[in-house]
Amino acid sequence: MMHNAGMIFGYARVSTDAQDLSSELAQLKAAGCEKVFREKIAGTTADRPQLQKLMKALAPGELLSPRPLTASRATQPIFW
Repeated sequence: MMHNAGMIFGYARVSTDAQDLSSELAQLKAAGCEKVFREKIAGTTADRPQLQKLMKALAPGELLSPRPLTASRATQPIFW
């Protein structure tokens, strides 16, 4: 798999099918994410297929932007 140095990845998750990912996706896009992995799965579920795909896709020099947090908490990219 070819990687682009400095590419920014994001991960969006909501807990139920009834919830909407649009807000998280918009925030991740605004943060500069070029590729966003998304899933609707409970936080207590250990098996998260899209999170696993994301972890496998990361290469040295790429960034992972954390899930959007409330406005009172800052988000900083995680360097991989």
